[in-house]
Amino acid sequence: MNGSTTSRRPSLEEKILSHLRSNNNQTPEATRKEIQKKLVTKDVTSSSSDVTKKDIKRSLKRLVKRGDIVKDGKKYKIIPPVALDEYDDSDDVSRNNDSSSLDDDERDDEAPAVAPFVPIAERIRQTAQTERSDDNPNVKQTMDLDEEIRRLEAELADSDDDDDDEESDYDDSSYDINSIDGNKASTSQADGIICLSSVADERIVPLPQGALPQNKRRALKNIDAGDGEPKKSKKRKSSSSTPKEEHAISEGLKDAVNELLSNYVPASHLKKPFYCRVCQHQSESESDFLSHKQSEFHKGAVQQEKKRTYCKLCRKQLTSIVQMEEHLKSRPHREKMDFVKSKQSGGGGNRSRGHHGRDASGKQWC
Repeated sequence: MNGSTTSRRPSLEEKILSHLRSNNNQTPEATRKEIQKKLVTKDVTSSSSDVTKKDIKRSLKRLVKRGDIVKDGKKYKIIPPVALDEYDDSDDVSRNNDSSSLDDDERDDEAPAVAPFVPIAERIRQTAQTERSDDNPNVKQTMDLDEEIRRLEAELADSDDDDDDEESDYDDSSYDINSIDGNKASTSQADGIICLSSVADERIVPLPQGALPQNKRRALKNIDAGDGEPKKSKKRKSSSSTPKEEHAISEGLKDAVNELLSNYVPASHLKKPFYCRVCQHQSESESDFLSHKQSEFHKGAVQQEKKRTYCKLCRKQLTSIVQMEEHLKSRPHREKMDFVKSKQSGGGGNRSRGHHGRDASGKQWC
């Protein structure tokens, strides 16, 4: 041979096989990372560094497909020579089949032969056809269930028809009840409303005028009675209501009572038994004292005292004239008096108020 001819360089698969055979272990094996570390570092030092990790990965896949090596987990092992002799023929066939795809990088992952795919619906259909036989008890049970369902549905339909008949009978009976009263039916139909009540025509009788409440001026008991002349009521009193007879006090009795009250002395200063502080009357015995309290003079004096010791502005009933005088000088009474005066002077216009809580008519407020 000519000296210019160069020897053939080993391929990447041969380098991988030689690396696995050169291991000192009894079973030559190595992981992909170890092979990549060994071969890539060697080729980097050489003049031509065209080997990459992807090339080593593809070469390992091709060697596994050819049957030269076997992958056990993460490690790659060389098949022993005995196994190579047994499967020599099969290796030759596989090598011939894969010889055309050694340099093709896109055909590395060829899918193995798979049985034809059968859809799930087809499988269910096939199993249903196999189960449809006369001797199969499951099929008979299914048929019995279907018949039971149909029977129950028919019973429900019959019961619904019976309920409709009962409702129609109830409507007819209610119509007969409502048709008893002709006026009731005519009035309800005129309004477009069907009234089913048996007491629809009953009405509550309105109260007479005398039984209705009257919007009158409220008079306090034993205070406002006998206060001057009674005011004329704008509303006419009904004939059914009978006015109560009030106790009338004569002018002479009133003057005598006023004279007694002007000389009023508190009972705490007297401390006398059977003594009436209002009338300033001393009784000799308890019976005389009780009879005095039942007299017209005493009742009139008590009524006048209550009237004089009542503040209408503050709505307070006091116990004595002395306490009434103290109340008139108190701060709450004076503040309320000033407030009422300012309110009436601002809104009244023609209302003229005098001093000491008296209006134009001379009537005292409190």
